Amino acid sequence: MNQAKRQQQTLLSNFTAPGRVGSIAAAVSGGADSVAMLLLLQQHCRMKNLRLCVFHVDHGLRDSSDSDRRWVEELAKRLGLDFYWQRAGDADRDSGGRPGSEA
Repeated sequence: MNQAKRQQQTLLSNFTAPGRVGSIAAAVSGGADSVAMLLLLQQHCRMKNLRLCVFHVDHGLRDSSDSDRRWVEELAKRLGLDFYWQRAGDADRDSGGRPGSEA
């Protein structure tokens, strides 16, 4: 087994340590890194018989945020995973009404 595969297994085993809950929620933005993480988690959850769902937060920071959400939702559907999302509310906006930069 190569080093990358060992590191992957070590990282994923932390999600399923004894006494942990049998569900994992993956926060997916739609970018390459979060999608890659989701696909790895999906394989791991299948092997460990864990429930996996997808969560997305639409911060409204970009004009494409609605299409990003729809893309992630469609990906979750194609993978057979439950999808949950939330639009960032007014509490997440600065005094000028603009989305905060903390996202």
